[in-house]
Amino acid sequence: MVLREKSDAFRAIELELSEKEDAIEEKRRQIFRISEEISRIRNEMSRHQTSLESLEKKETYAITESEEARKMLAEIDSAITAAESEILGGTTRPFC
Repeated sequence: MVLREKSDAFRAIELELSEKEDAIEEKRRQIFRISEEISRIRNEMSRHQTSLESLEKKETYAITESEEARKMLAEIDSAITAAESEILGGTTRPFC
């Protein structure tokens, strides 16, 4: 009888250990999935950061180009105004 009780107790312990091992394995799988998700998110964040930096550079370039274009237009406007003044001023001058 004692042997049977010890055998039953041993089987119960084995069953409990098996259940705990299964639970541990499931936790390992969950940790792996979480680790994979973290890695995916980090990669995505890195791509977004690179994209943001690229857009910032493009914005700076566009602002610079816009300022240069504005200066050129102002110079052209000044040249046109000067030409108009010269033309208008030239028509009112008496001929020599």
